[in-house]
Amino acid sequence: MTVTAENPPLPGESEPGGSEPEASVSQASAPEGSAPDESDLVWEPPGPGSWEILADHYPRPVTAVMRGWPATWSRAFTDSLHELALPIDAAEMALVNDIPYAAFHSKGDQVPPRWVMHVLLRVVPPMRRAEKVLDRAITGRIWLDHARQWYDTDRPAIVADQRRLTRVDPDALADADLADHLHLVEQRMFEHGYRHIAMGMPDLLAVGLFVIACEDWGIPPAESFGLLAGSSPASTGRHPELLRLRETLAGAPPPGSLDEIRSVSDAARTALDDYLEVHGHRVVDGYDVDCATLVERPDLVVRLATAPDPVDPLAGRDEATAAVRARVPADRRADFDRMLDDARASYGLRDDNNAILVGWAVGLTRRAMLAAGRRLIIGGGAEGDADLAAEATIPELVGALTGGTGLDVDELRRRRDRRRSLPSSRAPRTLGPPANPSPTNWPGRLGAVMRIFALYELGGDQDRPLEGIGIGDRPFTGRARIVRGGIDGGEFEPGDVLVAPMTSPSYNVLLSLAGAVVTEEGGLLSHAAMMARELALPAVLNVGRATELIADGATVTVDPTTGRVTVH
Repeated sequence: MTVTAENPPLPGESEPGGSEPEASVSQASAPEGSAPDESDLVWEPPGPGSWEILADHYPRPVTAVMRGWPATWSRAFTDSLHELALPIDAAEMALVNDIPYAAFHSKGDQVPPRWVMHVLLRVVPPMRRAEKVLDRAITGRIWLDHARQWYDTDRPAIVADQRRLTRVDPDALADADLADHLHLVEQRMFEHGYRHIAMGMPDLLAVGLFVIACEDWGIPPAESFGLLAGSSPASTGRHPELLRLRETLAGAPPPGSLDEIRSVSDAARTALDDYLEVHGHRVVDGYDVDCATLVERPDLVVRLATAPDPVDPLAGRDEATAAVRARVPADRRADFDRMLDDARASYGLRDDNNAILVGWAVGLTRRAMLAAGRRLIIGGGAEGDADLAAEATIPELVGALTGGTGLDVDELRRRRDRRRSLPSSRAPRTLGPPANPSPTNWPGRLGAVMRIFALYELGGDQDRPLEGIGIGDRPFTGRARIVRGGIDGGEFEPGDVLVAPMTSPSYNVLLSLAGAVVTEEGGLLSHAAMMARELALPAVLNVGRATELIADGATVTVDPTTGRVTVH
């Protein structure tokens, strides 16, 4: 299955009650909704080429409503590649046993020698066009325009729209109005998801070009990435709404609940309500509609409101920057300064827009689905809990609200059991033939971009138990909390060690409270790596099967200086 240049409709763009687009799915032989024996599952590549699991974003099979996500992701990623005229025909996501895999399709699989590439760049039209487009993009520093567009124009408008949707009370809507609201929030979820994915290339370019330039000057990526710490304010959780809330609580006895916060003063009540309106309905532990939102975890809200400010990531940064700059050839230091400024300007864009475009939109969809669940499952007298509505599709919920078809609670429960029985960590990491490594010897601008892609492939040896990529300069010992998203999480306390398949911006709340972080996926360009730098958290990343080898509640030492995790 190869994505074409045609743009399929986004899920949710059809008329209410219309069918959803069919996702690319390679299903197991087990019956739909059952909890299959893993030995019975079929792991066939969903199309030609080499496919890699996206366990860093989806630690288990996706819910039914998210089966429309692969088409959106494929279209957005492909469009972002084509914007820069890169010689990749398409990026494609497909589901295998409802677990996402991704592949990149291009006409030529073999990487020619460097001297051949020099010739091809000059005589083959698509290659020449790619080099020219990239040269204009890099010379024109398009990432600065993208950042200004987001922060100055798009972000304020989208936040205002999301606030309006947040003020809608789904429980107060009539059945037909709730059905319309479900269609609307689903449409927004996929529209905003497209925008987030499509925005990814410009900030990647700015950061990647800085890192590979430093590498050419003899500065390893770990050091150059370290100079970007403090450039992503959204990652640290120091949101204006939260800072205002903390100010209203200054000098008051530490509150133990949301009601106690509201009782401190009118200003505290107003500040809390404003914080929850903007941040309360964002998912906090994943990307799917079965993941909890912040407002569902009042214990976390209280801890955030009363937590001390995190370590300042800017402390000592000027000195570190000067020390690295001194190692750059004198005639290239102006380039170093400009590229570092550009990388810092782009570094926080992904986290900021992800929380608004994805985390908030998914959370609002979840809220509407749970409202339907309370009405159809609990209010309808069926046995079960409202959370089961997260296993339904939007057409199923709308049909039950407007057509009186009812929900099959037993089927929803089977879907949930089936998904929870198959963590992505036990799925094959790749399907199909082995992928060719990203070429790093291409000349010109195209070669620079290929080197940036190769940075994503930098990872540890996942066959070495409890070892990975260390970030930080001090060990940390604390209680491990296993968080796979939507299922686990428990009572996460300040100072706990977050152990997860991956992290994403939806995990920022937990990370702002954590003492250290361990992930099964991710390298130096991953979200977990960025958060470790922003929050000065000791981290060991790319630790294979960490969530299985470490017991929830165990005492562990995370030592980034050795890249090891020790279970005591």
